[in-house]
Amino acid sequence: MQSVDANDLRDELESFEADKATNVEKLQIAQSALFFAIQMLEDVADKTDDDHARAYLVDQLKTHAGANHGFLCRDFNIDEWIERIEKGDDEDEDEEEG
Repeated sequence: MQSVDANDLRDELESFEADKATNVEKLQIAQSALFFAIQMLEDVADKTDDDHARAYLVDQLKTHAGANHGFLCRDFNIDEWIERIEKGDDEDEDEEEG
C-alpha cells in the first residue's frame, strides 16, 4: 500500500480543481485521500490492538484502494478503475471530454 504524507496530501487537495479534473485525476486524488485515511485507521487499530477493526474495516479498505494490498483478493479496486478509463472502457470519460 502506498504511504501518503499529510502535508503532501494537503498540498494536493489545495491545488486540486475538481471542475477541471479528468475522471482519472479525480480517482487519483480520491485514492491518495483513501490511502491516508487507511494509514490513520491502521495506526489506531495497531495502537488499540483491535484485530476486528483491522480485519473488517482496514483490510477491506486496502483491497479497494489499490492493487498492491498484499491480499489474495480479486475485488475491484481504484487501480483497476483507472486502468479501465485509460483504456477507454469508461463511457463517462468520453462524455466529459466531448
